[in-house]
Amino acid sequence: MIALGHHWSAASWLDTSRIARSLGLFAGHPASSAHTPAGLAASLPHPRAAPDRSWTPATGPDGSLCLFSGWIDNHQDLAESIDVADRDDAHVFAHLVAQHGDFADRPVIGSYAAIVIKPDGTLRLSRSPWDAPSLFWAADDHAAVVASVPRVLFAAGFPRRLHRHRYANMLFGIEHTGIEFWYDGVHRVPQGSIVTLGPDGFKLDRWYDPHALPPTKLPDDADYLAAADALLDEAVAAALDGAEKPGLLLSGGLDSGIAAEAVLRQLWESERLPSFTLVPEAGTARDRRPGIVTDERAAVEAFAAMHPRIDAHFVGTAEFDNLAERFFTATSTGRPGQAAASFYHNAYSAAARAGCDVLLTGFMGNDTISNDAPWAPVEFLVNGKWRQLSGLLAHPAPGDERSRLRRFAAQSLLPVMPEGFRRFVRKRVHGEPDFMPANGSLVRPDAIEELDLRERAQRNHCLRTGERPATRRQWLDMVWHGADAGAEMHHGFEQVFGIRQRDIYAYRPLIEFCISLPTSQFVRGGVTRYLARRLAKGRLPEAQRTERRLGMHNGDRHARLTPRREELRESLRRMEAHPELGAVIDFDRAYAILDNWPARSPVGHVEAQALLLALPGVVLAGRFADHLEGRN
Repeated sequence: MIALGHHWSAASWLDTSRIARSLGLFAGHPASSAHTPAGLAASLPHPRAAPDRSWTPATGPDGSLCLFSGWIDNHQDLAESIDVADRDDAHVFAHLVAQHGDFADRPVIGSYAAIVIKPDGTLRLSRSPWDAPSLFWAADDHAAVVASVPRVLFAAGFPRRLHRHRYANMLFGIEHTGIEFWYDGVHRVPQGSIVTLGPDGFKLDRWYDPHALPPTKLPDDADYLAAADALLDEAVAAALDGAEKPGLLLSGGLDSGIAAEAVLRQLWESERLPSFTLVPEAGTARDRRPGIVTDERAAVEAFAAMHPRIDAHFVGTAEFDNLAERFFTATSTGRPGQAAASFYHNAYSAAARAGCDVLLTGFMGNDTISNDAPWAPVEFLVNGKWRQLSGLLAHPAPGDERSRLRRFAAQSLLPVMPEGFRRFVRKRVHGEPDFMPANGSLVRPDAIEELDLRERAQRNHCLRTGERPATRRQWLDMVWHGADAGAEMHHGFEQVFGIRQRDIYAYRPLIEFCISLPTSQFVRGGVTRYLARRLAKGRLPEAQRTERRLGMHNGDRHARLTPRREELRESLRRMEAHPELGAVIDFDRAYAILDNWPARSPVGHVEAQALLLALPGVVLAGRFADHLEGRN
């Protein structure tokens, strides 16, 4: 992580004395720091890095200073291309900016956030596309403070004031896609963008456009498979660079299994790979929704038997509010969605206890190699590809008991109809609600209308209706904006658990290859995830390679919430008195969920969303309000 406090005038509010301490809060000591001509720079290269008294920002040939967080995968190639000594990433990036200006980010492959202090005192802030560490700033005509996490801004003297209606937006699952963030005057650098910041304001350059990539066309299926395989090997090599003892999040699905096998091929034969798999607590009643696997232990054990160098660790899922206050402090945010993310906590803790220095993940697998092309039913219909469409309709997802005609209407016809008609049909067929934010919703209907929450969620690509996207472009918009939502949580996990993390599939060349592939590489003859299933041939057990059910990592959430019902009720009672939360939460519906608590996990999707996600999310929002406002 990085931070910078920068004065533009003597009459400045900026207090640089607390920047290094705030940045190093979870490391247990101040981050490395150095004075600059106009302020102070700080760096924490690893979650628990010891301070380095000799550290200084990298210097460019024009006298600029550079602070760098993250990594450059093509570091050596770039160093050779600009004829600079092959030193650290910050040094190479400083020289790139000096030589190429606003074009410097384009050839960089990696995941990074960078601050460049130009000789004239202006600041150049940038983040890579797709998988970038977060970067925030607050400034006026006297000073600026820039940091990987927002708390440093407030420690440096910038006032902490939550945006008006932030709780309503938060509970409705609205994430900003531009420069806005949760607090008045605090801005975020969007992914694939450059912000030039000076005493007179800022300029935003969104240089990366995911829609500008040309389609990938290769001679035949074998060429596509070979190209994907080669890029996967590149991604794994990049992820392992600098790792001394990697661990890996391993499920019983396609993505992490393919990644694990690829990692094993690049480790020394004497090396073993610790894996960490989430399993439900023994003896608990589990999620009963059709088409879902709630316990992946058997699949992982079969995979480990096929690859004996896997050291499989099985860990239980955590409570929805596990370590909540630590995450509030680490990220200055309290999304209801953190209730869902909490089930990863025990896996990160186990990896840290096992001595792993980096935890490898495959979170972007579903958007890359194992994409199931959700736009395909509409594309096949519009382009008259009747055989392909018939194949899809003949092989419904496990648990989908609708008739073929109804699936055709829902997947191919409804997405291209006018929105008003789609809403009418959804409401008639499914009842209320006729839409569903990402984490469900317990926001009052009158607040949704008064605050235009539905429209705002739609503009920010945060509305989830259960529909498939009508086009690949719509799908790509959702993926692109989702990749940048909550980027500060990456630093949150690293700070709280003291371990670095890296998504193998978030390798830019692999992402760009996959999102530009023909639909036929993802769906073929009724087989979904076609590319991943071919990659998995001989690498995964056949039962795992052909499995079509979806894994559910928190399948015992209902069992965990059941004994806490009265505690949840008391939390709701306290929140009713809150001036903002009390005005936007649908307490009648929340209490009704508790009053009609089912004996087993609900089967209906809407009911499951409300009970397993929305209700815990509301309680977590109340905890965040207590944290922010200084209540215990």
